[in-house]
Amino acid sequence: MKTLLSIFLFLSMFSFSFAVSNKFGLGIVIGTPTGLTGKYWIDKHNAMDFATGWSFREDRFYLHFNYLIHNYGILKKVSQKSELKGDIPLYAGIGLRAKFGKGSDEIGFRIPLGITYLFASMPLDTFLEFAPSLNFYPETDFFVDASLGIRYYF
Repeated sequence: MKTLLSIFLFLSMFSFSFAVSNKFGLGIVIGTPTGLTGKYWIDKHNAMDFATGWSFREDRFYLHFNYLIHNYGILKKVSQKSELKGDIPLYAGIGLRAKFGKGSDEIGFRIPLGITYLFASMPLDTFLEFAPSLNFYPETDFFVDASLGIRYYF
């Protein structure tokens, strides 16, 4: 279990190391989880993101790490007609999630599906995400995470 926690923490710190590249955003997220979120853009269509937080209801630490692919074509006409002049890509990906703390630990896969708004005039994005998730440790369990957030890009 300590090895898996170490891997998750390493991946989170790895994401933080990109903050100086102007492609890294950091912000807040509410839902599952509620806490801190970060995103690193590899290129215009591919990104890695993470979120971490503390669940006071469950008294546990939450962490997820995802690889995301963005599609700008589906809502391109909407974003071109918008007065906000930003991009509105839909995205999908695959990732890992874990909860550690009182009671039992959980580890599983997640498939994030979402929409993000990339502001044209500010280094901000907002997002809404649903993530069907399948735990594989300590037992198999299926559920859907949902979150809403905002990030500022450095």
